[in-house]
Amino acid sequence: HRPPRNRPLAAAPAPGPAPAQDTSALLVGRVDDLEASLAGGLESMQQERSSIAARLKSMEDMLSKELRIVEEDMQGFQDDVQALQEEQSALSKTVDRLGDSVSKEQACVPQLLDELSATVAKEKASVSKQLGEVKQALQILAKDRASARAGDSLEK
Repeated sequence: HRPPRNRPLAAAPAPGPAPAQDTSALLVGRVDDLEASLAGGLESMQQERSSIAARLKSMEDMLSKELRIVEEDMQGFQDDVQALQEEQSALSKTVDRLGDSVSKEQACVPQLLDELSATVAKEKASVSKQLGEVKQALQILAKDRASARAGDSLEK
């Protein structure tokens, strides 16, 4: 941007009517100066506009890249959330199944304890009966031995 040229003004005309040619030349010179000044200003504005457009394009490209990165990150986060929701659902189903299984097992415990108590009582009775039979057999054996000793003593 260059400042407007200042032409030295012509010397003040002598008093009286000014010649039309001098005024016309002066006005043409001023118009030329203004046109040159406007042309310089316009050129400077166009250069500034081009510079701003280039900076805006650069910013737009950078923001576009950043937006793509953010969109990719968002997609990754959404995929992670979906995977976690699926995992949570699977774990929830597993917990439900295990809870049902534990409930069924807990429901069976009293019955199993009753069956175990009955089996222990039967085994106890069987063992007691067998023990009684063994005692009887031992008593018979002891009597037989005692009789056999008494018989041996009589034979002598």
